[in-house]
Amino acid sequence: MINLFHDIYLSSIINGFLVSSYCMLFYSQNIYSLYTVSEVIPMKGVICERIELPGSINIHSHSHAQLLLPLQGSIYIETDSSKHFIDESYLGFLPPECQHAYRGESGNEFLVLNIPENMVSKEDMENLHGASRLSFDERWRAIRYLIMSEASRSEGSAALNNLFYYFYNYLTEGILPESIKYINEHYPEDISIKDLAEIEHYNESYYCEWFKRKTNLSPMEYIKKLRVEKAKELLKGTDYSILQIAEQVGYSFNSSFSRIFKEMEGTAPATFRRNCRISAK
Repeated sequence: MINLFHDIYLSSIINGFLVSSYCMLFYSQNIYSLYTVSEVIPMKGVICERIELPGSINIHSHSHAQLLLPLQGSIYIETDSSKHFIDESYLGFLPPECQHAYRGESGNEFLVLNIPENMVSKEDMENLHGASRLSFDERWRAIRYLIMSEASRSEGSAALNNLFYYFYNYLTEGILPESIKYINEHYPEDISIKDLAEIEHYNESYYCEWFKRKTNLSPMEYIKKLRVEKAKELLKGTDYSILQIAEQVGYSFNSSFSRIFKEMEGTAPATFRRNCRISAK
């Protein structure tokens, strides 16, 4: 006599496919036998899981992107180019095919969104260098609430897909190529095309073409524009002299700064400041 002792339904996500398994435990002649039938289904949309990540170190990659939203505790994620602790103050994002090591701290719980590769921009993903960590602010807390509400109704529903497209721009607005981040942080310094190209691992000629596609500006135009924008803030908000402002934004000579400022704004720095103060009265 054979008795069906127990049946179990399991699902997991492997390389962009939802793997559903139906397990049946049979008992016959004092022997238990486990039979498993698996069905592999391509991911058609976002799949949400609420999980505790293991405390042992695991290394893998997957063909889907992954968003990790904290519920409690923390996890450590490391790629070739980044190392992050993701806790209740941050969220994490992994692009497709990003090999990473991870380890969960005791008592962690995360809301994990598995996102099919065709739902993210290849260009955006190429700008990521490993895992990304973003501040888990009030906006993201509201998004987490909406995700949990939709996931409780229907896992992988069209509503989850629509919600992902809604907040995708929030996810990518902080994604900048490393060389542009470098410019934004070091704009008052002397910056060479050679140094910027090396950051992105491109030759100088290709880097200039690539940068133009990204920003509609050449690297030097971008630096000049950024310096002038910073100078405008200082002209409006401080009493620094024109020479002091020129030096703070990267120009050794007042004449060079004034010439470039007038090229871009159509007026001299002193005139810009005077007009701003008249308008404020």
